[in-house]
Amino acid sequence: MTTTVVVVIVIVVSSFWVAFDASAIGAGKGLDSQSTLDDTSPAAWFLFCLLLWIIGFPLYLSRRPLIKASAAASKKAELFTDREWDEQIGGARTMSERVKLEKMRARASE
Repeated sequence: MTTTVVVVIVIVVSSFWVAFDASAIGAGKGLDSQSTLDDTSPAAWFLFCLLLWIIGFPLYLSRRPLIKASAAASKKAELFTDREWDEQIGGARTMSERVKLEKMRARASE
């Protein structure tokens, strides 16, 4: 095999791994994401890694813990009752925190 074929195989296989891993940890379902990268779907991560592997794969690996945390926060937020949401929003110290909680509440109820 030539070096080019090996590189292409590594890119394709690692891109599929990213898609399966992103799906397993709940990528694209996060409510409490710090950026849009933390709320990117597994399919988008796959395409990003496949087309721009040199940037996409290391970026996915570096963002993976944040994606995982965002998905965990999403699962927890879905269990909140209306009263718990009201308490959380009422206890917000800043307007930006209040707006963030309102967005989380809206997305959790979808």
